[in-house]
Amino acid sequence: MEGVPRDPEEDDPDDPDDRAPGIGPVLKDTRRIVILSQDEFLANEFEDEGYTQLELTYFEGDQVLVDERDVPVRSPEMIAGHFKQYFGHNTTDPDIVYVRNNAMKLDIEIKRRYTEYRTEVLGYGVPE
Repeated sequence: MEGVPRDPEEDDPDDPDDRAPGIGPVLKDTRRIVILSQDEFLANEFEDEGYTQLELTYFEGDQVLVDERDVPVRSPEMIAGHFKQYFGHNTTDPDIVYVRNNAMKLDIEIKRRYTEYRTEVLGYGVPE
């Protein structure tokens, strides 16, 4: 999808200096969190620069973001910015968003689940 803003609070989509044709705003500040396309994530182009890829899960039912061990992520906005509004952008799956955190050198795949963390992982409310 052409012209998808990378972070609406930091980029001005009307400013030509903040945009690159067809791929969104140009990275000017390495501290920014940006939304990636599926192709950018899969290309893993910054691996040689020390970037790590990881997979997180977002439980929409109770709005909890967890790591690969199902441990809740503290301050998800600091890790992944405003990712919730970008599920399905530039990907073939409407329940995935790809995020790059330049400050932490992370490329993150976030998969959305429509269940609750407290039910699915912690087992609260599940009949025995």
